[in-house]
Amino acid sequence: MVKLPAGGSGFALIIIELSILEYDQLRKNCQLASPELHTLAHFTFATRDGPTENERRIRISCDRNQAAALLELASCNCPELTPHIQRCIDQHPAAVPLVSVPRR
Repeated sequence: MVKLPAGGSGFALIIIELSILEYDQLRKNCQLASPELHTLAHFTFATRDGPTENERRIRISCDRNQAAALLELASCNCPELTPHIQRCIDQHPAAVPLVSVPRR
């Protein structure tokens, strides 16, 4: 089971950056109607794209729950990607809950 840091909200934005080849590895292991495939489908190209397929990067924006699902998918099907995805998750602090301010 994949462990995420405690206290996080499912709405903290996490960026997972992968090469096109790494992205394709994950995508090939998704079921057609899976939530992971939906998450992978929402990507942008990173600004530091290189001239070749190996150098181009894909940036996936997702919440903590989606990131955890991608991490679980990677741990089962692409274990070599697991440490990288875990580092991406660890870089983003847990969302801080909003504190209500009393009205005057």
